[in-house]
Amino acid sequence: MRLGEKLRIARKQRGFTQAKLGERVGMSEQTIRRWEARDTIPDDVRDTLSEILGVRLSEVDSGDSVAEQSIIYPTGAQLQPLDVYNVGHVAGATDADGEPVDTILVAANDRAAVDRGLRIQGRSMVPLFMPGDIVGIKDQQDAQVGQVVLARADGELTFKTYREDATGRAILWPENEAEGYRPIIPKRIEIIGVYRWMKRVREDGRI
Repeated sequence: MRLGEKLRIARKQRGFTQAKLGERVGMSEQTIRRWEARDTIPDDVRDTLSEILGVRLSEVDSGDSVAEQSIIYPTGAQLQPLDVYNVGHVAGATDADGEPVDTILVAANDRAAVDRGLRIQGRSMVPLFMPGDIVGIKDQQDAQVGQVVLARADGELTFKTYREDATGRAILWPENEAEGYRPIIPKRIEIIGVYRWMKRVREDGRI
């Protein structure tokens, strides 16, 4: 995978648009777009990008998968519990009250940023999110183009990238078109929450 592609995946996994990431590093949206389209990122901004995105970007071009890199909490960081739900069993998002399927410990700032955790069950958002990944969702009823959202589309819960067509009609976009997943153009849509962060459960059970 190209370095620019890995940067794009890391950016989306942390919930940044190109414009928002550009603001954080003091660059334009066009600069971020150029970095993602090419295989070169200036050395003097890699450390800043690594800190913002929570990955060791200096190691990305070694061939390591962004998906395999973990956010490492500093020693002594305060951890707080977060309930995790499956899609279709999200408390407040279904007709029946859902029950959490798990509880994980996350850093206090990560806990404060979200209202619930959600376990990914399908492959429609590969390679950004893999089955088993846990994502943090902030409850809100609107979304900006490019954000990844939890939404009810024609009555069905789904986790997709929010887009709009030229008329402003909502489109829920899967990242994994290679495996046959197609965009959803719902007649009715309700935004339930917006993606904020992702944790990956490793083979040894650690997050």
